[in-house]
Amino acid sequence: MTSKTLFTTALLLGIIVLTGCFPAPDKNVDLLSERGVLPVAIEEPTYFESVRGYLAKPELEGKYPGIVMIHEFWGLNENIKEMARALASEGYVVLAVDIYEGVVTTNASEASAFAKKSRENLPRAVANMKAAVAYLRGREDVTPKIGSLGWCFGGQMSLQLALNENLAATVIYYGNLEKDQSRLEKIQWPILGIFGSNDTVVPLASVTEFEQALNRTMIPNEIYVYQEVGHAFANPSGMNYAPQETLDAWQKTLAFLEKNLGGKRVAPKDSKMEIVARNLDTPWAMDFLPTGQLIFTERPGRVNVIENGVATVVGEIPVNEEAEAGLLGIAVDPEFKQNQFVYLYYTHENKNRVSRFQLEWTLKDEIVLIDDIPFARFHNGGRIKFGPDGKLYITTGDATELSSAQDITSLAGKILRLNKDGTIPEDNPSRNEVYSYGHRNPQGLAWHDATRQLVAAEHGPTRNDEINFIEKGKNYGWPQECTDKIEEINQPIRCYTEFTLAPGGIAFQGNALYIAGLRGTQLRKIVFTPDLTTILSEEEIFSDFGRIRDVVEHEGYIYFSTSNRDGRGLPAVEDDKIVRVKTEK
Repeated sequence: MTSKTLFTTALLLGIIVLTGCFPAPDKNVDLLSERGVLPVAIEEPTYFESVRGYLAKPELEGKYPGIVMIHEFWGLNENIKEMARALASEGYVVLAVDIYEGVVTTNASEASAFAKKSRENLPRAVANMKAAVAYLRGREDVTPKIGSLGWCFGGQMSLQLALNENLAATVIYYGNLEKDQSRLEKIQWPILGIFGSNDTVVPLASVTEFEQALNRTMIPNEIYVYQEVGHAFANPSGMNYAPQETLDAWQKTLAFLEKNLGGKRVAPKDSKMEIVARNLDTPWAMDFLPTGQLIFTERPGRVNVIENGVATVVGEIPVNEEAEAGLLGIAVDPEFKQNQFVYLYYTHENKNRVSRFQLEWTLKDEIVLIDDIPFARFHNGGRIKFGPDGKLYITTGDATELSSAQDITSLAGKILRLNKDGTIPEDNPSRNEVYSYGHRNPQGLAWHDATRQLVAAEHGPTRNDEINFIEKGKNYGWPQECTDKIEEINQPIRCYTEFTLAPGGIAFQGNALYIAGLRGTQLRKIVFTPDLTTILSEEEIFSDFGRIRDVVEHEGYIYFSTSNRDGRGLPAVEDDKIVRVKTEK
């Protein structure tokens, strides 16, 4: 992000663009399993010179987010209009634009020629779309947040609009991509991309290059690649049509629209949700004191305790907060009532360390337990937890030195295990601090109550995030990825090949594992069989709080913290927050 002013303007304007090949006009659209419940009214306004569009809106009076719907290469046909009505019934004012300016065809050769002409006269196409945005902005029934939706040709056009307009989000359904980082830097808002792994028009290598360019420019993104499907897999009239993947992609699209256009936040069924702390700065880790009070870290260096609904600072640690480094993990001693010990993982100058403090009103009497954990701007690990064996477990990142993860004499890219006083347990596998190795950047640790199985979550490079069952002395592969399937490497129970989750903290509640998603902007839930041998279900249960850093369970409640002020998110009012949810196990 290179322009703070542009970033702020984008937030204020709240514009979103969503892109996309639509079904040929001889087929009805069946992308949706359910239609919205709002009755719809139709208009045909002139929005650009003499060009008329197709507008669908809820009949009920009120102000709704707007969406510019960009057609693909058949033109503004009946299927586009059907989709406009469907989306309007979800609570949007939808303007389907006409880039071809009155021409619709069912002939593929003609359609290709029209699309080529529009690409060759790109300034006019962009002006057409910008006029549609301006038209919606001028309507009294449209909120300041505006979006756009399309497929294929529309995907390419919508990305071009994003490069020429201040927006709040962009969604691309398998449209041709821009990989020039200097051009993408103009985008200061989240991007959602939907692609197929077998697409020969927009190949996987192009998608990967695009995602990497977004990551380098720190543009928040959700890129989904559906396995074993080809180009235009959401086109019911095409030979690549994949119904299940189409439905899933559409549900993700609706969730993305709701999140970025300011839709109502709805808690999961049978849940009771409340915000327990707000206006925080990157709360990184949480734990509980024996009194039931929540104690947590903020990455700039503060340690806080929630008392009577108020966050009180009990310690300020001098840290090197650089990119992902700073004050990270926290753990309360299992014998806190006797010793008042609290443990912290933090970056000190040019290294990471774990120290023990005594909490008596404030933190005092630091004792460094382990020092010289490799540090870098990225991949510092940082989670610390006490296991059921009373030992202290510590996750460390590879500090961007890939080979260190395989070096069992290095503290980088590992899960470490220590006695509470910092000494090495006699039963550690390598007679040093290392418990397991071959990790890239693990940030989640949790134990299943019944089996006492240790589970860890770690970041992959681009997608390929992992959920692993940790065994003493085992190799978890990095820099090999979870898709490599090497026999001597422990394989994850879950490898996220289809999108980037970037997992933070994890927590068990019964047989359900909750996973905090950073780049995935969600709280995720996996339900296992009681013996953990099988995944019964997996779902995204919160996707409208932005980046989620940590999740813990306490006395039947799930607590999770947002991380929208960490430099990679879009902070909302009162961010960052800690949220408490009562859910069914």
